[in-house]
Amino acid sequence: MNRLKWMLLLNIFAVISASSVNASTVNITVRGIRNSNGHLIFGLFKSPQEFPFGDGVFQKVDAKKNVAQYTFTNIKKGTYAIIVLHDENDNKKLDANFFGIPSEGYGASLNHHQLADPPLFSDNKFDLSDTDEKDLIINLKYW
Repeated sequence: MNRLKWMLLLNIFAVISASSVNASTVNITVRGIRNSNGHLIFGLFKSPQEFPFGDGVFQKVDAKKNVAQYTFTNIKKGTYAIIVLHDENDNKKLDANFFGIPSEGYGASLNHHQLADPPLFSDNKFDLSDTDEKDLIINLKYW
């Protein structure tokens, strides 16, 4: 192999290695899903300004009664918060009653729930700076 090809391969390997060193995986187990209707929507957020309904990374999976799992991969090191919504009727929003209390289930990274207000980033943030993998258990709350 000539020197130019060898240098190119070494550079490609360095880029791949660097990107995997700076990336983490977040494994989420969701408990307390009351039925298999609709979908679970997972949202990953990096700042309080985004959380819980702004610009984030969203994934939708089929709802499964009782327990479901999802994994965010290749997440850059930093501080994050996650929200999970059970969109039972697939209308792409968290339904609420007249008083603003959610009528569909939701949960957040560290299971800090509020009755009529959305969960706070500060109450649910976790750090990925010192780990390559984080396991979270999120308990859905239905009011």
